[in-house]
Amino acid sequence: MGSYHSLAKKLVLFMITLLVIMPFGNAFASQFSDVEGHWAGKQITEWMNQGYIDGYADGSFKPEQEITRGEFMALVNRSFHFRDKASISFSDISPLDWVHGEVSKAVYAGYATGYDDNTIRPDTPISRQEAAVIIERILPVQASQASPNGLSQFKDEESIANWGREAVVSVVSSGIMNGYEDGTFRPEQRITRAETVVVLQRTLEIKAAKADRVYDREGSYGPAEGIEVITGNVTIAAPGATLQNVTIEGDLLLDAKIGEGDVFAHNVTVKGQTIVNGGGENSVHLENSTFTTIIVDKKEGIVRLVAKGSTTAEEVILMSEAKIEQAETGLRRLVISSELPEESRIVLAGMFDEVVVQADRVHIELSGNETKIASLILETIAYISGEGSVEKAVIGEGARGSSFNKRPAVVEGAGKDSIYQITVSPGGFVNKPKPIEKQSVYGSVYDVSKAPIVNAVVTVTDTVYSTKTDQYGKYVFNQLPEGTYTLTVTKDGYLPALSDTVTVVKDKPVQLNFELQQASIDRMVDHIVISAPDVIKYNDFEPQYTQDGVIEPEPIILKAAVYDEDNNLLDGEQVVWSLEFQGERDSWDYDGNPRPYPLTIDAETGELHSGWYTWIEEVDVVARSVSDSKVSVRKTIQFGRDNIKSVTSTNGKMVFQLFGEPDWIVYGNEKYAPEIHSVVIDKFRADENGWNYEEVEINTFIYDPLLHTVQFNFTPFEQTGERQVIVLTVGYEESTHITYSEFIVEPK
Repeated sequence: MGSYHSLAKKLVLFMITLLVIMPFGNAFASQFSDVEGHWAGKQITEWMNQGYIDGYADGSFKPEQEITRGEFMALVNRSFHFRDKASISFSDISPLDWVHGEVSKAVYAGYATGYDDNTIRPDTPISRQEAAVIIERILPVQASQASPNGLSQFKDEESIANWGREAVVSVVSSGIMNGYEDGTFRPEQRITRAETVVVLQRTLEIKAAKADRVYDREGSYGPAEGIEVITGNVTIAAPGATLQNVTIEGDLLLDAKIGEGDVFAHNVTVKGQTIVNGGGENSVHLENSTFTTIIVDKKEGIVRLVAKGSTTAEEVILMSEAKIEQAETGLRRLVISSELPEESRIVLAGMFDEVVVQADRVHIELSGNETKIASLILETIAYISGEGSVEKAVIGEGARGSSFNKRPAVVEGAGKDSIYQITVSPGGFVNKPKPIEKQSVYGSVYDVSKAPIVNAVVTVTDTVYSTKTDQYGKYVFNQLPEGTYTLTVTKDGYLPALSDTVTVVKDKPVQLNFELQQASIDRMVDHIVISAPDVIKYNDFEPQYTQDGVIEPEPIILKAAVYDEDNNLLDGEQVVWSLEFQGERDSWDYDGNPRPYPLTIDAETGELHSGWYTWIEEVDVVARSVSDSKVSVRKTIQFGRDNIKSVTSTNGKMVFQLFGEPDWIVYGNEKYAPEIHSVVIDKFRADENGWNYEEVEINTFIYDPLLHTVQFNFTPFEQTGERQVIVLTVGYEESTHITYSEFIVEPK
């Protein structure tokens, strides 16, 4: 007499929810809590003051924490003012990733190329020898400067890769990087955040030391007649300086030491970059001069830059607030960079051929009715005010909700129907769509691409105050009583609610912006592995002779681990998971009537206990993020099998490979595995009208009886943007089947 039990298929829908942790945090403080007394504390503080680095929300910097390749590129780009971007198509990043822009800058600058498999691996920690290669590409050292000792001074010379040996010699010889006290270089050791700051600071100092001229006092520099050629760089580091009749082969730096003072350039040609770090509201005067790229990047305050006479520049990039004036169109292209903080102020006076706006929610005043922009390209939301005019405006998708004091003569682009016109007094700026009163809290809610989020719910906790964002993603609470409040913002379809604290004081409005991340797949949770005995181990018995007619298996314990599609264990370093087990076990008594018993789970160890009963039928294993309690993946597991699947895309088709043992059929102490005879697909697609269903039988498949695997090709619903769920059922013989773990095809 034997025992026989067949499994029934079961549909379970699951959601994928992952947290994206942006690098370096968003903490702004006058001093990090963990750098005082640190060997690199001085350099770290200086870089913080210059705006190159931020800390974490808890006020720390974590100087000994390793840094990734993407974070390293971001710091290089900031400190060396690399702005131009190349077109890139690495397989492991998308245009929506924060690091995409940094990688494109690195490729354009020539210090990053990627790997042979078309990846750039931005999330991989960077090693010391990899950092050396990047630095050597940025600032190569002449062979004559190389140390005669080469690499022989290091005990671990042989561990330095061939591709990194020349770069290590270069950075060591120049004093940018050093070895350790034990005589090693440790090329494969991951570089820390503190080491990165120090190494890049030394690189900048060496670059600055190559400047041929530093003018740090008031006065005139350059010949009264004729032209002097300066082959290196020039730095002006004092107010009241005049540069005249010179051609600079390198860069021109207007240092922050100029303060709010004036600087004059007469008949000057700069073939490199011109970087403006200093100057005030009546400061930088350029007359009859020629420039390639001018970068305005002052830490605090506004800079006034005036172009007179025949002055020309191919491009002017504004990374800080500025007032730009010109009589003609010599400043050919003006870029208001995305590096500019939100709600910044730009004033333009004169004639401009092309202005490109990349900064979010910037206020641009066109001063005077003679100010004209021939072509204004808005990539982000902007507020255009003043008496000037725009001949043609191109409104990008991300610029929906922009406003103009005067409607442009021609409006084009994907967002052309979303702009609005608002009247302000001359010289004024566009207000928010809702007025901002003195004692208020206001701001914007937008996604990671800076697009406004409409109807997000903003709540002042523990009060009656609540509102929704308008069509421009803006909100305002007027006339709040003085005090400290916590604001929370939520929106369906976006990752967890964000909260922040503000202090309201009399007659001082407070701005607080929120960025929400849309709930989408970033890192797929692909499968859950259940560790357990091969099959349930039964006590030796003869069913017809047991005392109570109940078949009793040995006690079992299950453990689970969650993996991504690259088979990386999600072990808490990136996402902290808790596991829940939901299901029933069956006890079959002598007359064949089942009695269900609940499963139990050890809260501390996460182990699943079946007790002393006969059979576990199906178990739903649910992984949750501990930080936000979001369900991240739900799998249906048949006990006694390890249903791991891999999914790949081939020529537009989905290829599934199912791993695991088939249903064991047990007769007393004997068991056998039946042959596979069918594969059935149940397809479910969600749309606005509900679920569409279709069943497809797979007639051609490959079955490996040794490995117990099934492989076949299958095309799901066409990608129409709806969510799809696929359930796979593998049939054995005539009446036994397994429903494998279902998965979701997310909209592209």
